[in-house]
This record gives sequence, structure tokens and C-alpha cells, in this order.
Amino acid sequence: LFQISTDVLDAQQSFVNHLLSPYANRLIEAREQMKELPEALYESQSALMNRIVTESTIAEGANTAVLGGIQINTPQGYEDYFLPRNFD
Repeated sequence: LFQISTDVLDAQQSFVNHLLSPYANRLIEAREQMKELPEALYESQSALMNRIVTESTIAEGANTAVLGGIQINTPQGYEDYFLPRNFD
């Protein structure tokens, strides 16, 4: 299900696959896998963003805002949606 691509042109997808690999069983066992996939991806991306913000050097007195959510792409002719999940 989650194979790492050896194609250098597909590096971003390989990284996403790597982030999702801890969620493999959850995704396989999900009743509605296409609903569960963006949830798992959001959780993995959120953890990565939290790590980046936590480990980064932020200027003293500076504020950082992070808006996280799920982008819902729709067919051509329909508006896409953004489902906000957090604003820190």
C-alpha cells in the first residue's frame, strides 16, 4: 500500500507516503478510507508543523500563527473547500 518511490521526480509523494506509513493499519481498516485518508494526512502534517515551529528559532518577542486544515478539492466547475482544524 505505501511504497517509497525511487523516482527522484516523485520525491514529494514519497515523503507523504513516509509520513502516512504509521497510519497504514488505520487506513486499511477504515470503513470509509477516502474520508480517513485526509484525516490521517492532516494529523501527520500537523505533527510535522508542530515540530518545525517548536524546533525553529523565532525572534524574541515575535509571534507565529499557524492555520491548519484539510483542503477539499472538487471537480472542475465546483468551488473547492477548506476545512479549518486549528488556528494557533
